[in-house]
Amino acid sequence: MAETSVVVQWLSLQDAEEHQRQLRKKQKNRAAAQRSRQKHTNKADALHQQHESLEKQNHALRKEIQALQAELAWWTQALHVHERLCLILSAPSSFQCQRAEPVGWSCGQAWSSPSGISTH
Repeated sequence: MAETSVVVQWLSLQDAEEHQRQLRKKQKNRAAAQRSRQKHTNKADALHQQHESLEKQNHALRKEIQALQAELAWWTQALHVHERLCLILSAPSSFQCQRAEPVGWSCGQAWSSPSGISTH
């Protein structure tokens, strides 16, 4: 009988050790799962912030496109008016036009765009 109690104690000790291993394994798994969830949450937050930043940048670029399109329309209209009124362009073909500046002809007219750029 003494042998039986030693075997029972040994089995109980084995069960207790196995139980402790299982508990440590569960705790380790819980910690790993928590880290994984946190990592996914952080990634989602970073993506959300990037999305917001890109949306703001996109909005600013769309406004810039609109402003540039409006300026292009203004310059196109100014060119059409200039072409109708310019004495150099209506001069005989033997008269040679010369550029006074990178933009505009030297006809004496001054132009100022909506963006404040002046030519003459």
